[in-house]
Amino acid sequence: MNKTPIGLQIWSLRDAFGKDMPGTLKAIADMGYDGVELCRWYAPFVDSFDKWEAKDIRQACDDLGLKIVSSHVPYVVIEEKIPELVEFAHAVGMSFAMVASVPKENWGKREGVLAVAEVFNTASRQLAAEGIRIGYHNHDHDFHAIAGEMPWDIIFSNTDPEFVMQWDTGNAMAAGADPYLYLERYAGRSVLVHLKEYSPDNEAAAIGQGIMDWERIFDLCDRLHKPEWYIVEQEGGDAAGAMEAAKVCIDFLRGMGK
Repeated sequence: MNKTPIGLQIWSLRDAFGKDMPGTLKAIADMGYDGVELCRWYAPFVDSFDKWEAKDIRQACDDLGLKIVSSHVPYVVIEEKIPELVEFAHAVGMSFAMVASVPKENWGKREGVLAVAEVFNTASRQLAAEGIRIGYHNHDHDFHAIAGEMPWDIIFSNTDPEFVMQWDTGNAMAAGADPYLYLERYAGRSVLVHLKEYSPDNEAAAIGQGIMDWERIFDLCDRLHKPEWYIVEQEGGDAAGAMEAAKVCIDFLRGMGK
């Protein structure tokens, strides 16, 4: 059986990537990752992400044997910048784009969340013709109930099956959500899964250093979702330790046979 490849979300090494894109990608490849998920169009981080031309990122990854899987993009891109997203996706060779968060003002009422779901559906149908699938990545506010219903459930009960549920294990647990329940509830939707540790007393815990039941996570994912990629996202800590933490994560996963 072929193993599901493992990528690294470049946010994990954003400072290093901003300073030295080719060198950072080489370090990622040397650690043993199979690919990367990028970030793009985030106003406070232009110097980290957008300073690098798409063609140059693609060439650096091709030279290293890294696949560019996806990119995190702001919600406004899905709303207003579809042509720019298509151009970038084709230039780097990615077939996924994940909305990393939605403006919190959309989350106050059910109607606002439903409006977001409709934007997602419209963009998803437009981008399908370009060979691009989009999805949404969970954060804390996705689990602040609206009249007893979670925004996350409103979104994924009202979007097309092709719209990807990029489930972030650590973000879910940090928000007080059951990281296993939602993998069971939305079978088949998590074709890209974010692997992130959770520790109640160490926000910088690398994979294997917290309380996440990784055997259970992989069992649910492999049985119910058959992900195309697992993507590590390491957060917390300082820039100096980010590279080491990324290495700890992939070493742990490879040690599990992943």
